Amino acid sequence: MADHTIAATFTINQYTINATAGPNGAISPSGITTVNYGGSQAYNITPDTGYHVLDVVVDSVSQGPLTNYTFTNVVTNHTIAATFRMTPPVANFTATPLSGGVPLTVTFTDLSTNNPTSWLWNFGELDNGTSVLQNPTHTYFLPGNYSVELTATNEGGSNKSVRQGYIFTYYPAVANFTGTPTTGSYGLSGLTVQFSDHSTGGVSSWNWDFGDGSYSGANTQQNPGHTYAVGRYSVNLTVANTFSSSYLLRENYINVTPNAPTSDFETYDNDVDMNPRNSGVAPLSVFFYDLSSDDPTSWTWNFGDGNVTTITKDVSHEYGDIYHTFTNPGTYNVSLTANNAWGSDTSYKTITVFQAVTVTSVSPAAGPTAGGTPVTIIGTNLVGASAATFGGTTATGVSVINATAVSAITPAHAAGSVNVVVTTPNGTATGTNVYRYVSPPTITGISPTPGPLVGGTAVTITGTNLADAVVMFGSNPATVTTPGTTSIIVTSPAGSAAGAVTVTVTTPGGSATTTYRYYVIQVFTSSTTWAVPANIGTVEYLVVAGGGGGGGQGGGGGAGGVLNGTLTTGLSGTKTVTIGSGGTGGTTARASNGENSVFDTITATGGGGGGTSSSTSSVATGANGGSGGGGARNRAGGTASAGQGYNGGAGGSSTSPYESGGGGGKSAAGGAGSTANVGGAGGAGMDYSSIFGTGFGVDGVVGGGG
Repeated sequence: MADHTIAATFTINQYTINATAGPNGAISPSGITTVNYGGSQAYNITPDTGYHVLDVVVDSVSQGPLTNYTFTNVVTNHTIAATFRMTPPVANFTATPLSGGVPLTVTFTDLSTNNPTSWLWNFGELDNGTSVLQNPTHTYFLPGNYSVELTATNEGGSNKSVRQGYIFTYYPAVANFTGTPTTGSYGLSGLTVQFSDHSTGGVSSWNWDFGDGSYSGANTQQNPGHTYAVGRYSVNLTVANTFSSSYLLRENYINVTPNAPTSDFETYDNDVDMNPRNSGVAPLSVFFYDLSSDDPTSWTWNFGDGNVTTITKDVSHEYGDIYHTFTNPGTYNVSLTANNAWGSDTSYKTITVFQAVTVTSVSPAAGPTAGGTPVTIIGTNLVGASAATFGGTTATGVSVINATAVSAITPAHAAGSVNVVVTTPNGTATGTNVYRYVSPPTITGISPTPGPLVGGTAVTITGTNLADAVVMFGSNPATVTTPGTTSIIVTSPAGSAAGAVTVTVTTPGGSATTTYRYYVIQVFTSSTTWAVPANIGTVEYLVVAGGGGGGGQGGGGGAGGVLNGTLTTGLSGTKTVTIGSGGTGGTTARASNGENSVFDTITATGGGGGGTSSSTSSVATGANGGSGGGGARNRAGGTASAGQGYNGGAGGSSTSPYESGGGGGKSAAGGAGSTANVGGAGGAGMDYSSIFGTGFGVDGVVGGGG
C-alpha cells in the first residue's frame, strides 16, 4: 500500500458591524468594522454642542440614549445606529444694579445655556413688566421687592428660572440745598451764610462740608449757618435715609470778597535769622518781608534805585516776600503796593546804604604820650561810631561829627606810630599808623640869649624831641630855618618890647620853655637929653668916656673910663647925657686929666693924657683919668679912676726921651717904656660880648701905646 499525505488549512470566521450616526452627532468608529469570531468592538457616541443622544439602536433594538456601546463575543454580523436631538436650554441670568432708588434702571443679562432661541422676561411689575429681548433693560419707578422670571426656549424645549425678591427699589435720599447770601464782602468779621436743606427721600441725617476746613459732623443741623473769611468756597452736603445716601457739591458756591488790601512790610537781613535791617554798607542785601493783609493778589516793589519788581500770587508765590541788593551808597525810599481786584494800598520804608567804613587819617596826626589830645578821625561811613582805640587803648569822648568825621580824646600810650580803629554799627575800620605818639620836648640851651628888638637873629635851641617844633617868642611866632630832633635854628621875630620874653617850643609831644631877652641899643655921641620910652623896666648901660691924648714924643693916652651895669628904677621921664672929652697929651705943658661922661647918675671919667718927652717932670708925667696916661723920661703914668680903668705905664730911662709908657686900659695897666723909640704897650681892653651879646658893637676899651 502506498503512503499518502493530506493537508488541511483553516481560516477564522469574521463578521462585520455597520455603525451609523444621524445628524448633529457622531459614532466612532463609524462605518463597517470587521471583527473576528468571538471578538469585541466598542463604540463612542458623541452629540454636537447643544445636542444630546436621543437613542442608540443595535440590531434594530433601541438601547436608549447611550454615549458608548460594546459588542462582545461576536459570532454574527451586527448594526448600530445613533440618533441625536437638540438639548433644551437651562435658563439663567444676572442683573445690575440689584437695588437702588427709584427710578431705577436695571440691565438684565441672559446667561442661559444650550442655545436658546427665544426669551421671555417677567420683571415682576403689574404692567409693562415683560420683554422678549435676550438682554433687556427695565426701569422700576416704584419702590418695592421684585421677583424676576426668565423662560428660555429652543427647538429642544423650554426652561424657566425664577429669582424671588431679586430687585429692591426705594425712594433715594437726594441732596439739595441753597445758601444765602452766596457772595459778599468780608466786612469786619467775615460773611455769615444761612444754608437751607432742600433734600428729598425722607432724609434723616445731614453732613455739611463748608469748604474752609470746617465740618458740621454727622447728624447735625439741617439748616446751619456758617461764617466765612475772604475767599471762594465749595460747599458739599451729604444726606442719608434708611436705604441710601447722596451728596451735592456746589463748587465755588460762596465768594467772600475782601476790602482793598492793606500794605505793610518789614526789612530783615535774611529770611532765616530775621534780624532787622534798614541800613548797612554797600553792597547791601535786604530781605523784604511782606506783611500786607486782606489777601493781595500781586505786589509791586519800587526799591527807589530804578528797580521795580511785580510779584503775582501763584503756587510758588503765596506772599510778596523778596530779596534786593542795593549796590551804591545812598538813601532809598522803598515802596510796596499791594493789589487785588478790590483796590490797592502802598506803604513805605527808608533804606540807608553807606560807604564802607574806613579810617584814612587823624588830625592832628601826632600828639603827646600822655594822651588827652582832642583829635578828629577822618574816614567814610563813620555814622554811629561808638568806640575808637589808639594802639589798642580805648579813647574817650568819642562823638560822631558827621559821616566822615569822629571826634575823640587820645589815651596815653608809648611813643611811636599806632593804628586807629573805629567801631560802628556797620563794622570796624582800621587806619594803619595814622597817629603818632611823641615824647614831650626838653630845652637844654638857647644861644644867643639876648637879641635886638627888631628880631632877625639866628637863635639855636638845643634839647630833645624837637622834631616838628613850633616856636613862639612871647606871642610872636619864630621861623624855623633848620629843623631837627636835638637842635633847631630859628629866626627871632621882632619883639613887642625890650626885655625878657618866654620862648615856647611846641611839638606834637607837648611844650617846653626858656627865656630870651630883647634889647634896644641907644648910642649917644654928644651931650643931650633922653626921654625914657614907656614900658622900659631895665636899662643895661655902658658909659665909655673919651680916651686921653698921647704926649708929644711921650706916653700914650689913657683909655676912657668905662662903667657898665643895670638900672631897674627911676626909668621914666628925661635923662641927661653928658659926653666928656679925654685929657690932652703933654707938649710944653703937663698933660690934662680926662673929662667926665655922664648918663643920669652914672659918671665915667675920660682917659688921662700921656706925658711928653721933656726935662720938665710935670710935663713928662701922665695925667690922671678913667685910665691913666703913660709917663715919659722915667716919669710915672697917670692914676686911673677907681673901678674905671688902670694906671698908665711909667716912662723909661731918663736919658732916653723915647722910652715912654703906655696908657692904662680897662683890664690892665699900660706897659712901661723900655726900648728907645718904642713906647710901652697900651693896657688891655675888655670883651663886652659876654655882657651885651655878640654884635653889640663894643668889643672893649684899650689904652694907647707909648
